[in-house]
Amino acid sequence: MSIRASPPPYASIKISNDFNEKRLAKPPGKSEHTTTPDGESLDIPRGCKMLQSQDQWYGFWGSMGDAAETAWALALPAIVTATGCEEDEVRDFLDSRYGRHFADTVRCHQERGHALAQAIGAAITEWRGYRVGKATRRAYGMPEGADYLTGMVLAAQSCGPLL
Repeated sequence: MSIRASPPPYASIKISNDFNEKRLAKPPGKSEHTTTPDGESLDIPRGCKMLQSQDQWYGFWGSMGDAAETAWALALPAIVTATGCEEDEVRDFLDSRYGRHFADTVRCHQERGHALAQAIGAAITEWRGYRVGKATRRAYGMPEGADYLTGMVLAAQSCGPLL
């Protein structure tokens, strides 16, 4: 009698195969300029609806504390622009545990003396500098060469609460 381990719950989940170089490239810079509730300068990509968090107790919003509203208003369009992903994909990422980790990176940059907008930009640059490892690529069906931020945004969309 042999015992077979069942596959992990995410094994059958794959990110769509239409991921290509266009997703990895920065989209054209069409944006509208506005300010956040705290007076921070903000460029919002045209067509961006500024979706709100679906879980304000967890993820990015929960980790940012009192600065959550302004941080969300800065991070969502900045990540949409940096990754070329859809706004709902970015919202799902920010609401996930990886959004919480991203908020920790933002907080680290704030502790180094960066203003909130600069800290978010630095966190985006840092996460885009990481590459997705082989095991993670296989587990979530990500293409080789994807940066960590883009890969985690897409994984959060396809895996939902598993991520």
